[in-house]
Amino acid sequence: MQSGDILLVTGLSKRSKLVVGVQRPLYWRAKSSHVAVVYAENSIIHSVGGAGVHMAEMIHELDTCHADWRVMRLKGLTEHQSQELQKASLFYLRQGYNRAFMMGGNEISSFCSEFAVKVYKL
Repeated sequence: MQSGDILLVTGLSKRSKLVVGVQRPLYWRAKSSHVAVVYAENSIIHSVGGAGVHMAEMIHELDTCHADWRVMRLKGLTEHQSQELQKASLFYLRQGYNRAFMMGGNEISSFCSEFAVKVYKL
């Protein structure tokens, strides 16, 4: 994987299954309950309840997910753009978790997909 890739996973918990179900009315092909941004080869930055936006080792996170994870990659991403995405990811590091899931964003917290959107907008 490369810096800036978006990792889409589905956790093993009942809560993850619920998250996928909630998304289905908006996107009938929804399969993922969680989104992370690849920071480096084995590092991701993502947002989860309790820990907020933080860095984690990808291999440990994938152990808690179904094996059908997917990666989205922006085609034609230059090395400079990749570095800018890394900087943007670090900008939000240690931000709190947005518990008002899908009820409106803010500047001090993010849920997982909201974090990914912020990284790509910065």
